[in-house]
Amino acid sequence: MLETESHLGHRPFSISRKFEKWKEQLKCLNNLEIPRCISKELSPNSDLSLHVFCDASKTAYASCVFLRTEIDETITCQLEARARVAPKKAISIPRLELLTCTIGSRLVNTTKSDLGLEDVHICCWSDSVNVLYWIKGKEN
Repeated sequence: MLETESHLGHRPFSISRKFEKWKEQLKCLNNLEIPRCISKELSPNSDLSLHVFCDASKTAYASCVFLRTEIDETITCQLEARARVAPKKAISIPRLELLTCTIGSRLVNTTKSDLGLEDVHICCWSDSVNVLYWIKGKEN
């Protein structure tokens, strides 16, 4: 009897066979879909808006999109988010803030088209006054 058999109580080959079977079953996860409830009820009377929050620091930057619905009560839910580690090469914080606003605008446009919300109100939020001036600049 092999030494591993005495410790494990079974042959390593059976473990290998079980592992291979499990590994094959993992491929089925590619077809797995889990529907997500975004809001209790979306109707033409619903007051919908997408809110994009963008922020950056010297180590990372991120953007996230929330859906805000108002029917009888206000409900918000996060739809999507992106975060990145800041590059090793030093970039100014305002530049990173501008970068995260760019990512945020792409993110909200993708979310808007994916959900078929063409006429939805969009609010973009940033704590960077510099970036807000750059975005509102006449040359843009």
